Amino acid sequence: SVSGTNGAAELTFGFGYSGLLKSKKSASNPEPGSDSASHLLTVTPKLGIAVTANAGSDNNNMYSNATSFSTGLSFMIETFFLQSELLYERKGYEIKGESNSLFKYTPGSNYSIDNRVNLDYITIPLLLNVGFGQKFHVYFNTGIYAAMQMNARCTGTAYSSYSNGITYQEYKKTVY
Repeated sequence: SVSGTNGAAELTFGFGYSGLLKSKKSASNPEPGSDSASHLLTVTPKLGIAVTANAGSDNNNMYSNATSFSTGLSFMIETFFLQSELLYERKGYEIKGESNSLFKYTPGSNYSIDNRVNLDYITIPLLLNVGFGQKFHVYFNTGIYAAMQMNARCTGTAYSSYSNGITYQEYKKTVY
């Protein structure tokens, strides 16, 4: 049995707009009876780069890192220092070498493979938000998340061969 983990490191950037639900009066002089927290909602479209890796107990040289993207919306209520997001994230890895499987390393040499495995997720994190800066804000986040896998796809090329002593045949399979 082959065991392992798939991990990711992400760097995400976004530009926020805090004009949603903003009162026409200033925050220091709100309208009587208005909700004082309503002007503190910030919605930020996000776009990021992720580097993902697959690591197992054996044969780590068969797997290589893959670069992908993440995108989504961030919702932050500044008075509570909490932030939630709705993200689409792609993770995965690349695999190259001899294997009995098209998408993971298994001992044997039925195929010579050069494939990429993409794993797509919808992720909803709940983050503690710490911000710095007056004119331009920089935020650092940490927290928990829930994710649902939407898609798993293996693409690439696999070669196999057959020989019976008289004939030799080589097959090329496009993995999609």
